[in-house]
Amino acid sequence: MGGFTLVEILVVVFIIGLMSALVLPRVSVLFERFIVAYRRDDVLRQLADLGPRAVRESRAIHLRSTPEPEPAGSARRQLQAPAPEDVRLDLPSGWKVELDTPINYRFDGVCSGGRVTLDTGSQRYAYRLSPPHCVPSPDDVR
Repeated sequence: MGGFTLVEILVVVFIIGLMSALVLPRVSVLFERFIVAYRRDDVLRQLADLGPRAVRESRAIHLRSTPEPEPAGSARRQLQAPAPEDVRLDLPSGWKVELDTPINYRFDGVCSGGRVTLDTGSQRYAYRLSPPHCVPSPDDVR
């Protein structure tokens, strides 16, 4: 009758444990990268949709940098609400959008173009929006 000895089984269990210890930390890093990429793609989709949105709504849209958050307990208040044509992107918590200059979309979907930087808190991604359609494309020149 053939079988495995206790030593052989322990060696196999040790090897499996060692491999798991090496692989599992990398899996969590890959998962985090996947989540950031998914969220980044969602923000890029929102950027690409601003021109068609201006056409659908028949109005001009202005995109500005994400304002700095107010410190907790701050007595300073905004006295004026943002203009109705200003648009805010739906960003994940802690993310910011930085623009060199505000980007304006006319009612017909044509935009002024510019550079957009997404700041995730741990990484920064730069994109160029080229007129007239302003489809985001990676911008390595920063």
